[in-house]
Amino acid sequence: MASCSHPSQLISLVYDNELDEARRYAAADQIADCPACSHRMQLLEHTHEALCQTLDEEVSRLDFSDFWPRIEQGIAAQPPSLASQWADRFRHWRMQWHAPLSWHIPVWATTVGLCLFAAAVSTQLPTSRGAVHIQTARKPVVVALNNQAQIESLSATSTVLVWNEPTSNATVIWVDETLGEKLP
Repeated sequence: MASCSHPSQLISLVYDNELDEARRYAAADQIADCPACSHRMQLLEHTHEALCQTLDEEVSRLDFSDFWPRIEQGIAAQPPSLASQWADRFRHWRMQWHAPLSWHIPVWATTVGLCLFAAAVSTQLPTSRGAVHIQTARKPVVVALNNQAQIESLSATSTVLVWNEPTSNATVIWVDETLGEKLP
């Protein structure tokens, strides 16, 4: 039998259907035109059939009735992992101490809440001199450069309104001290 110039991997790729459609048709034409490639393709098909038949016969002889029980026994025989040991210890500790310590959780939560409330209230109290420092109202300054706006400062009485026009992608920012309660 004469040897051909086609790569030997081509037959395996065609047989396993691992080529795209165009390459598969071209390779099938090459295999059909080449007697050596046709012979190799037939050998591959016969080998595959023999292998499948042998495997089917061997599998039919096996007894799988106790397969899963044996798997479960093997898993149960494995020593527990370090993570599961610590999880078991924590579960045991929680069961042992959960009931006696369960009333402590509300007590701690109430204590922390009261401390936070006291801290918030103490920061709002006047200073030791008896005067609270209030910043004087300054006129807002708006700086706009390169289509970017930045508000330098605002007073407590300033009103800021932002309007965005999605069709033109325009944004307008109003800073006004006279609007007060009368919003448009």
